[in-house]
Amino acid sequence: RLLVDDTERVSTLCQAGLGSVAIVTDNVGLELLSDLALADFLMAQSWAQRVTMHVKDRPFYVSDALQHDVALAVAALAASDEPDVRALGARLRGYWRTQRLRWQTHPFWTGPMCFRSMPSELRATLAEADLVVLKGDLNYRRLVDDRRWPYTTSLAEAAGDFPRPFLALRTLKAELVVGLSLGQAEQAAAEDPEWLIDGERGLIQLVE
Repeated sequence: RLLVDDTERVSTLCQAGLGSVAIVTDNVGLELLSDLALADFLMAQSWAQRVTMHVKDRPFYVSDALQHDVALAVAALAASDEPDVRALGARLRGYWRTQRLRWQTHPFWTGPMCFRSMPSELRATLAEADLVVLKGDLNYRRLVDDRRWPYTTSLAEAAGDFPRPFLALRTLKAELVVGLSLGQAEQAAAEDPEWLIDGERGLIQLVE
C-alpha cells in the first residue's frame, strides 16, 4: 500500500552518518511513541548524533503532540514493567540529559500558513539539520502548498525551497499527492475510488 517507498535511499543516507535530525511530529499516543523509538534507533545506531522533535505549542487538532506529551511519554516508558521498554525510556532520558534529544516548538506549527510562508528563523533552524522528517497528512499538505499538483509532479518541485534533505512520512487522507510514476494514480483509482482519502495508502518520500 506504499505508493512511494524510498526506504532504501533513506537507509543509505542515514548510514552515511547524520549530525542532527529534526522530526516534525504529528499525533500523540502510539505515533509519538514510535517517533521516540525512531529517535532512539537513529542515535543507538550512531546514524545521528542529535534529534530535535518539533511539537506544537497548543492543539491544532485534539490529538496533536505537545511539549509536555513528550516528557510524559518518556516518563511512562522509563516506568514500564517491561525491561526492554524501561531500557528504552532510560536511554531517552540519557539523551535528554546530554542534550542529544531535544524538543521545541514554534507558533508557526499551529498557524494557518503553508511552509512556503515559514518564518525565516524557523526555516534557519530546520536548515541546520542534516535531515528533516515530516510526519502526517497535514504537514504534507502544507509542504506542497495544499494544491492539487499533477500526480507526476516531483515532490522537490512542489515543496519549493523547503530545507533539504527532507523525508515525508504520510498516510493519504486528502485529495492531493505528488511524486507518483506515470499511470500509478489511474491504477490506484481503478482499484479504489476513495484511494486518496480513505487512509489505506502511504508515502515514504525522500528529497535530497
